[in-house]
Amino acid sequence: MNTDPVLTRPGLKHLAVHECYPGHYVQFKLREVLYAQGKAPADNLLSVVNTASSSPFEGIADHGLFLLDWIESDDDRVQHALTRYRSGIGTVAAWKLHALGEAEATVRDWLRANALVGGEGWVDNRLRFIAAPARAVLIWSYWWGQGVVTSAYDAIPPHQRADYLDFLYGRMHSLQTVAMFHAETD
Repeated sequence: MNTDPVLTRPGLKHLAVHECYPGHYVQFKLREVLYAQGKAPADNLLSVVNTASSSPFEGIADHGLFLLDWIESDDDRVQHALTRYRSGIGTVAAWKLHALGEAEATVRDWLRANALVGGEGWVDNRLRFIAAPARAVLIWSYWWGQGVVTSAYDAIPPHQRADYLDFLYGRMHSLQTVAMFHAETD
């Protein structure tokens, strides 16, 4: 467990929901259970970074506070906006580092200038994340995943949301298949 970040209550809520419930822990556990029950294929047990399924996987986790209806205050709304903003600038920073070939020091300075809050600890953490070759493009998944999952979820009538969550959690998805629930139920 990384104990370096100093988290606000809304930041800790987001992290707990993203990593645990209804985020990644639930995603992995449901995949395991559904496979054991014969309700999901074996490839549903895979979690491969930097594939078409990475964005929905991160999007489901980032959408967790909305699934739980746990946005309670302006602080929570600001944290959500900050999380989305950081996903965006992290994606830009990864592009600058890897696609444009900018020096790490230049990207660090850009992140520092655009981070708003978090200081050197956040900048160092983000730069370590995007500099790691296996995770370099994963940052894109946070930006696109949450937006697509939230848009698809919001389009589902409330009486169909439980079925949609079964669909969402019960199989591997790409950004395109997240929105195909209507086609399956119409």
